[in-house]
Amino acid sequence: MRGTPSGDAYLDLQNEARRSRRPSQELFQLYVLEGFLARLSVSALRDRFVLKGGVLLAAFDSRRPTKDVDLAGLDIPNDTEAVLALVRGVLAVIPALDDGVEFTPETSWAEVIREADDYSTRQARRSTDGS
Repeated sequence: MRGTPSGDAYLDLQNEARRSRRPSQELFQLYVLEGFLARLSVSALRDRFVLKGGVLLAAFDSRRPTKDVDLAGLDIPNDTEAVLALVRGVLAVIPALDDGVEFTPETSWAEVIREADDYSTRQARRSTDGS
């Protein structure tokens, strides 16, 4: 598997999991989430989202396992299709350094997850392929 960005990342993450005695799946998940954030950070949308939740806590070394990236949108429509279009735009960004994470924007979808709150919440999901 060595010799490709995805293969190198996979083996490095497995080695780190053994070294740190953490579940490898937790490190794989975090790596993909960080890949999304890396793409967001170089996209034209970087100033329109604020990081919150578990990934934000991880940045302050107050890590808790997380399976998603929580973002607050600034001046964006709170419409499912609009949010999905923005997320797909971020997923389509090609990073300068190949991290081995391949997002497939066309397989992403969005849904309302909390309509009754003071502000309704949209959730966008994506598929990944590490090959």
